[in-house]
Amino acid sequence: DKSKVKVIAIQPAIAYKLSPELSIGAGLNISQIEGILSASIHPLVANSHLEVTGDDISYGYNLGLLWQVQPATRVGFDYHSQTDYTLDGTTEIRNLNPLINGNYTASLEISTPASFELSLSHQLNDDVTLHSSAVLTQWSVLENLNIKNTGIPAAFASNFGAINEVLEWKDTWMYSVGADWKYANDLTLRAGLGIDQTPVSDAHRSVRVPSEDRTVLSLGASYVFNDTLSFDVAYMYLKEKTAQVDAHKTVNGTLITYSAEYGGMAHLMGMQMNMKF
Repeated sequence: DKSKVKVIAIQPAIAYKLSPELSIGAGLNISQIEGILSASIHPLVANSHLEVTGDDISYGYNLGLLWQVQPATRVGFDYHSQTDYTLDGTTEIRNLNPLINGNYTASLEISTPASFELSLSHQLNDDVTLHSSAVLTQWSVLENLNIKNTGIPAAFASNFGAINEVLEWKDTWMYSVGADWKYANDLTLRAGLGIDQTPVSDAHRSVRVPSEDRTVLSLGASYVFNDTLSFDVAYMYLKEKTAQVDAHKTVNGTLITYSAEYGGMAHLMGMQMNMKF
């Protein structure tokens, strides 16, 4: 019925140049997560509905390394740690049965995955620089959503004491290539192409996250107005493969079956102004 996750993060960071060729960096990630998951409860009970809300604050870190292999070539490595959350909130059940309708204390333990990125940049000539990267994201940390509810009446405890949704996500890779072209002294043009694997397996794809592999195309430009002021613009297009969802399950003794195809696309645009003092 509905899935919503919002994360706000603050990340102070520091970098240090060990030598003219080697730099390291580290950062602390402080993040707040808020989530809403809702669903219809029973197909034969009109407007029966369940909604779970919760939030938490947690901490993580990231590490980085940049190595100037030769004057024209740089190699970068970046690691973002796994972040563990325990969301506390409320489960609301309504329009099901007077004996259970109401609000209950809920909790959910969930983690966002660690990721590793290796990147390479090579300056082909004075005007063109090539880039490539590979990112491994450990999505397999998300095995299931297991929401625990406190205070559920005994007659309903087997169905609502713990609400479990199997995910069984898998680790994924994203590969990308791109280039910068210094069109003029004050204008640089950019383009890139990426392939992003989905963490969702065919066996566990659901209408809540009907994700498939994505292709990403990006275009951008930088314009230097003067010694202190510059501007960046960027456009990104994402296209997701058609995803097939086939589900057969029993809810409160009633067999539910459905089959559907999902397709996704997105257009993202960004603008940035930079000032030096």
